Amino acid sequence: MVKSKPKTADEIFSKVDDDKKAVAEQLRILVKATVPKATEIIRLGKITFTLDGKDFAGIRLTKQHVDLLFFRANSLSSPHLKGRGTATDPKHLQVFASKDFDETVAKRLLKEASESA
Repeated sequence: MVKSKPKTADEIFSKVDDDKKAVAEQLRILVKATVPKATEIIRLGKITFTLDGKDFAGIRLTKQHVDLLFFRANSLSSPHLKGRGTATDPKHLQVFASKDFDETVAKRLLKEASESA
């Protein structure tokens, strides 16, 4: 049987524990506040944010943490970033808990990523 990818944020959240759901919700609010013109969609089972039809950021939930993804952002620079900046390994911030999250860094990276979209 082929598993279908989630089509809504609620479907995505139903597969994770409350701690990760809270982190993902915090990230959604941050993206919307930092880039108010962004549109939220679900693409390939991930929460994705677009500007003028181009993906620039996303949220990926894993068993261990939540990733704030940056698409089309190879020029982004931060010691906090993980990933190689490729389609299969986008640059991202790993968030294990809300208290460990550096919102200032995330806001700067979101603004830069949105400008390159």
